[in-house]
Amino acid sequence: MIDLAKSRIKISAYREPDGDERLAEVAKRCPAKVIALHDHKGMLSVNWLTTPTIGELTEVVQAWANHYEYCLEHYVCGVPLSAPSHTEGNYPQSIRGKR
Repeated sequence: MIDLAKSRIKISAYREPDGDERLAEVAKRCPAKVIALHDHKGMLSVNWLTTPTIGELTEVVQAWANHYEYCLEHYVCGVPLSAPSHTEGNYPQSIRGKR
């Protein structure tokens, strides 16, 4: 049995009988920036203290995939983390103005 009281990450699950155990295992592999994990029917919500790097995101995705789950959503201090938008300045030079 994993002692969740000693975990630095807040862990919660929506009516999953093995949710706490599974999340505790994932939490062990999470970078220090992760402050909370919540499993809602296989969708893992990850709350980060600061914006994660691609490598840190990959660590969490791989840890969750080890439990045959692949749906994740990420937040930074409760705000959804999103990919950069494709504004005019973000397009490669060859396709600017051709949208």
